[in-house]
Amino acid sequence: MGFTPVESGLGGAMIGLSALVAYLSDGKITGISGILGPFLKNVMVCQLEVWKMLFLIGLILGGLANNAWNASFAFPGAEPFSTYRYLAAGIAVGAGSRLQRGCTSGHGICGLPRFSQRSWMAVPSFMLLAGIVVYVTRHVLVVDPAKEPGIAALEWPPSLHFPVAALGVSLMLTALSFAPLGAVHGVICPLSCGTIFGLGLGVAGMTSQDKVLDFLDVAGYWDPSLAFVMGLGICVSFPAFYKGEKEGAKPVCAEKFENPPKTGDTGSLLIGAALFGLGWGLTGICPGPGLAGTVGLCHSGAV
Repeated sequence: MGFTPVESGLGGAMIGLSALVAYLSDGKITGISGILGPFLKNVMVCQLEVWKMLFLIGLILGGLANNAWNASFAFPGAEPFSTYRYLAAGIAVGAGSRLQRGCTSGHGICGLPRFSQRSWMAVPSFMLLAGIVVYVTRHVLVVDPAKEPGIAALEWPPSLHFPVAALGVSLMLTALSFAPLGAVHGVICPLSCGTIFGLGLGVAGMTSQDKVLDFLDVAGYWDPSLAFVMGLGICVSFPAFYKGEKEGAKPVCAEKFENPPKTGDTGSLLIGAALFGLGWGLTGICPGPGLAGTVGLCHSGAV
């Protein structure tokens, strides 16, 4: 798979759009680990958070849509790593997300545009660690096959049929999320935000382990596509978080914005970022793509 700036940029814009809609409408931050972890914890004590549940359902629906109509790009096949490697990576990513209180979406798409000091420390840290892991596995230990060094060739013309259709659906869901629908809004908005996010992950290539690992392989075969995911995602989400910082600002359909701490717990943050980077670099899977891609991974025979 080559360099896909257009497709990945559109996917990143959709991920940013999901963050914008959730924050401006319901005041919610779309950090996947921050949604999934508390949701599962509350389920264990028989408490159901409907907003989080509907968002996660939407995320899976977005993955299903990619699996149905965009599988060759979003799910080109799982990497043939051992079960033990997947297990170790999953534990590291889970523990890391917990300790640093966020992942690529919470710290990247939401934290950076909030000018959170914690996020500006976490994102470079886990990206650096993930890049080191990929370098070691591919070029030092050579347990993974290394590709010919260089920058991935540009894929042109871009394949736009599914990305444009997904963007159109995302814009329609955005309009519905802000429409005066009364009590139905409590279902429409989180379901829409999750679906937009899931669609964006597949369009961007974030659900492709190979593409993620090539992005992290800066010293070898580097695919810069995912830089467009982060860049466009932040550009789209930034206005929402900028508005949220203004005194007296309120979401359209909620009483207040979520406002996680921007500073503090530096030690736990850095340990968490290191663990997260280790797990991400081992398999190329982080919480959002992992959940949205479950169907695709099962389809390819990895699970």
